[in-house]
Amino acid sequence: MADAKGDTDIVQAIGEWDLVVGTVELTKPLLGELRYELHYEPTDLHDRQGTFKFVLAPDLLGRSPFPHKEEQDGVWDQLRHIEDGYVAEMSFATMTAQKPEALVALLKKYDVHVVQMPVYAGELKTFKTSAASSGDLTWVPHLSLRPAVFYEEDRVTSMQIYMDDEESAKMAASGIIADLEWLQSRKTNPFVREDAPRLDYLKQNGVKVYGAVVTGPVRELEKLRNEPLFHDFDLGRIEVWNW
Repeated sequence: MADAKGDTDIVQAIGEWDLVVGTVELTKPLLGELRYELHYEPTDLHDRQGTFKFVLAPDLLGRSPFPHKEEQDGVWDQLRHIEDGYVAEMSFATMTAQKPEALVALLKKYDVHVVQMPVYAGELKTFKTSAASSGDLTWVPHLSLRPAVFYEEDRVTSMQIYMDDEESAKMAASGIIADLEWLQSRKTNPFVREDAPRLDYLKQNGVKVYGAVVTGPVRELEKLRNEPLFHDFDLGRIEVWNW
């Protein structure tokens, strides 16, 4: 019997549009583990391979606070030259770790949608993983908190598009633990070695995040620079107005 194969789209939210930016190719051998390959459109994602990087908040590792915000003047120069009729995606890190609902509450005063948030799950503190550093800045592979997915009785799935209120953030936080538990029960996850200590950490310490990816009008994104908690900004894809 041949291997079972299937493809699904990778969708990226920019403004009010969901844009297809790649595919996931899944292969399930008759015997063996589920395999997958990610195929991104590099021209759309600016060679980021679909991901943003986030500086770890120092309090997560028991370190002293950053002496100042990590600034990226090039990001703001680029935004300043973009006309009003555009939307974009932007990432930022937070100076300290936050509960997801607290960060969402802070962002409610801006006209943006919250797409995802990096989750701290004990990396470098309770288990070793790959990391990059520059001075006081550290980056690690991370779990991403995304809008909750609901499974109906007829196996139809539905999901929230954004995390724009405290309740949706809490549901997403509960969902990421449930998803990790499900993966652990299957024992076919290629990242099972790191997911096991991550799951233990989240159960003991709760879900904390240290940044976010948001999307919205470019003039609204510029306002985020003045938020004392936010730093280390990165600008992603830019699209014509659809807000």
